[in-house]
Amino acid sequence: MKFFYRFTGIFIVSGLLAGACHSSRKEAVKTPVSEVREIHIDNLPKAKPVEKERPRQEKKKKKTSVAPKIVEEARRWVGTRYRYGGNSRQGTDCSGLTSRIYGDIAGIKLPRDSRSQQAFVEPVKRKDLVPGDLLFFATRSGGSRVGHVGIYVGDGDFIHASTSKGVIVSNLSEKYYETHYHSAGRVPGIDGQMPEMESAAPAESPQITLDRLIELMESGDNAGGESDTIGSIVKQAF
Repeated sequence: MKFFYRFTGIFIVSGLLAGACHSSRKEAVKTPVSEVREIHIDNLPKAKPVEKERPRQEKKKKKTSVAPKIVEEARRWVGTRYRYGGNSRQGTDCSGLTSRIYGDIAGIKLPRDSRSQQAFVEPVKRKDLVPGDLLFFATRSGGSRVGHVGIYVGDGDFIHASTSKGVIVSNLSEKYYETHYHSAGRVPGIDGQMPEMESAAPAESPQITLDRLIELMESGDNAGGESDTIGSIVKQAF
């Protein structure tokens, strides 16, 4: 019996010790949840602050005038024969010339006849004319009915399709055009500032002056049938 009690006591003590060791081992490896969270959060890399994307500022495009190109193209048409209803290098009338040039160079579709073009443009005073503006002329001296149109190229000159001479350069100071002048206008979308030409216009050569002289002599009947004297013609030419 003594042996039995001793064995039982040893077994109970061993069991308690084993239980105590097992419990302490679990408690030793067990970490509180709060501590785990704290360690986990502290170990996270700090996020960089997100910068708002700045809107890209578009560079302002420098506005360039298309007028020099219109004038340049109009000069290329000088010498083209007149053809009623035409608008090509084989032959053109006045409104066909203006509508074709503005369509090709500026992409602007003008009405086909001169009266409709006059209604389409923005009115411009004669003193405010710049190259590229349209000039309109009445069918009769001092009349109100528009019947002709040309492109102003500067210094009083304009390019137009004459019924008798084809596409030519004329000047507003000539008596016929002075008395038949009706109005002027600027095509919507065309810069109204005085355009800066890329290069200076070439000086007028003696050959051009001679052509101008011949043109004035041939247009003597425009001044009410009175022929101009050679002296006055030469004066106008220069």
